[in-house]
Amino acid sequence: MNKIPAISVVMPVYNAEKYLKQSIESILNQTFADFELVMINDGSTDGSLKILESFAKLDSRCSVYSQENKGISETINNGIRLSRAEIICIMDNDDVSMPLRLEKQFQYLNDYPECVALGTNALLIDPDGLPINTWVYEQTHDEIDSSNLSGASGSRICHPSVALRKSAVLAVGGYRPEFQLTMDYDLFLRLAEVGKLANLPDVLFKYRQHLGSAGHEKRDQQLMETLKVLNETYTRRALIKNFSELQQQVNDYVPLNHRAQHLKWGWWALSEKNYQTSIKYALKATFQKPLNLEGLKLLACVVRSFVIKR
Repeated sequence: MNKIPAISVVMPVYNAEKYLKQSIESILNQTFADFELVMINDGSTDGSLKILESFAKLDSRCSVYSQENKGISETINNGIRLSRAEIICIMDNDDVSMPLRLEKQFQYLNDYPECVALGTNALLIDPDGLPINTWVYEQTHDEIDSSNLSGASGSRICHPSVALRKSAVLAVGGYRPEFQLTMDYDLFLRLAEVGKLANLPDVLFKYRQHLGSAGHEKRDQQLMETLKVLNETYTRRALIKNFSELQQQVNDYVPLNHRAQHLKWGWWALSEKNYQTSIKYALKATFQKPLNLEGLKLLACVVRSFVIKR
């Protein structure tokens, strides 16, 4: 363990026992083996710590640190400070990294030293691991930063798939805890001022979606934070401010209920012919509101598309 690894993978963990084993195994089974896995237990009250400790006993690349609950921003900051490598890969405790993720990110960052944050395209999966659809991100620095500055669609780097340069993250002050719902978005805007951002075109990550996630349940707060982040960024970069479109989104925001989210996932899954997933959510939406035609319409479209395919 005295040798400095090429990559430090930082995994913040809080009450994640349901998916934690699969997430850790997806890192340990990477084709690129020269890494350490820094796992930070953020005051979990379930069986997460036992799972972390069991992996640390089995694989010397794993280390476990425990702390009182501090929230995800400070937990990742602590993980970065404890890491020994210059390249830091973020890993959520419920997602899945595909086998080539670390290998491809390490190679790219070696080839392009000006890059300070490198994400990948991602496959959205549902809570049970079924495929929903592919999330495609812009690839070049100018495309990513321009889209981030627009505030139209959130961060244009899939945060839990990102590889970061530790020196750059520390230089801009790390993750800021005042932006709990937009911490990655805020970080990428600041990193774009000291280096280049990029996304690999490869789908190297499975990004799990949850109905109870902040992106679903606290979307209005997330939009408000986005406005604050943009206001700071435009001031810092001496840009002309015009957030009327985003402000209108905040004003018009109506939270999605579970049925509406099921329908959205169903249509997304159908768009990529993930029939099992689309049927699952068409049926859920129909059972939740049998007299409403939207679920039945989705179900009919799934069946029609499946029959035509055959």
